[in-house]
Amino acid sequence: MKAFVSFLFIGVFLWGCASSGNGSNQCGGDGVLEFAPGEMCGDCGYFVCDGTQAVLCDDPGANECGGCEVLSNAPGTSCGACKTYVCQGADATTCEDTGPNACGGCTVLSNPVGAACGTCGEYVCSGEDGTTCEEAVANACGGCETLAHDLGDACGACGVYTCVAGDDNAVRCDEVVNECGGCAQLSGQSGDDCGTCGQLVCDGADAFRCDDPGANVCGGCAALPGTPGASCACGEGIFSCDGGDAVICSGATADTFSSPVFLGNFDDGDDTIYSVLGTLDPVSDTEDWYSSFATDTWDGIMDIRAWLDNIPPNHNYDLCVYYDPGVSASVNCVTGVSATFSGLGGCCSTKTGSQAEAVELEVDASGTIDEDGTFYYRVWIESGAGDCSQYSLSYAF
Repeated sequence: MKAFVSFLFIGVFLWGCASSGNGSNQCGGDGVLEFAPGEMCGDCGYFVCDGTQAVLCDDPGANECGGCEVLSNAPGTSCGACKTYVCQGADATTCEDTGPNACGGCTVLSNPVGAACGTCGEYVCSGEDGTTCEEAVANACGGCETLAHDLGDACGACGVYTCVAGDDNAVRCDEVVNECGGCAQLSGQSGDDCGTCGQLVCDGADAFRCDDPGANVCGGCAALPGTPGASCACGEGIFSCDGGDAVICSGATADTFSSPVFLGNFDDGDDTIYSVLGTLDPVSDTEDWYSSFATDTWDGIMDIRAWLDNIPPNHNYDLCVYYDPGVSASVNCVTGVSATFSGLGGCCSTKTGSQAEAVELEVDASGTIDEDGTFYYRVWIESGAGDCSQYSLSYAF
């Protein structure tokens, strides 16, 4: 090739000289040339005259191996069974034995055997000189890899293998233990109603049974606070059914705020301490109400006092006294704490345990100098299992 280029250069140079005529440049013209004919340009070219006043680059470009020589054999052409010419440097080729491809042919495969394709496929041979994509069936979790365990196979104590969220190629052991601690699927849930008054409870690890005590004596299912026919209110009454799930204390004295036990009429000049005895129980007689009427005399002082003692051990009874003059009034608690009930002002004593309680009231009816009025005494059980021993309520004016 170098010989060819040299020859070409000499020819071009001689042509330039021959055509120079009488001109002063190498192309026979008068102007100054930018490049001299014969100078190298481009990848493998030389400048040649383009008329008498200019030159151009005559460049055949590089050969397939990157050099400037003319190759005797183009790279990639066959030179025998599974042999092809390959570049040897930039200006020569040599015959190279490439051997058979993975499919047994001589063609270079565009997609190698085993390369991934499609969703879960890979390329396989299609004849000796080609490959095709062969799809595989996705696993049960949607992935392409073989799962470590089949879905639904048993594992652990009560588990089965399930797919792992976010990983199509993994499984995990999903333990499902029922509420009784076993593996069986139970019918119903503990606490469901059954029988007459029963509920389902665990019977071992894999079953329920109906725990049914049957109906109570009143025909309902609730536990009754008292037995019909038994005494109540510390002997004042008898329990009787009130529907299927409740009892009432029949025959007991009704002593509520609206129907209190009346203690009598008194005046504020009476300094006598009076007493009344009573009983309480936490089921049928949780509070007692009493009332008295006190008259305000011209030389008396309306100073209302009350005491509660003889409270049974391990019981807590409390005491309140309320004032009703028939008009609005103010109450000052000399002893006890202020309280109201049904719009009436009063004072309460709520010590803990079985300590005695005491209150003292100073009262003032609005718009009058006459403090006549009704006093309501409330005694109630705050805590305790029940003891029908008598308490003592004392009161004075």
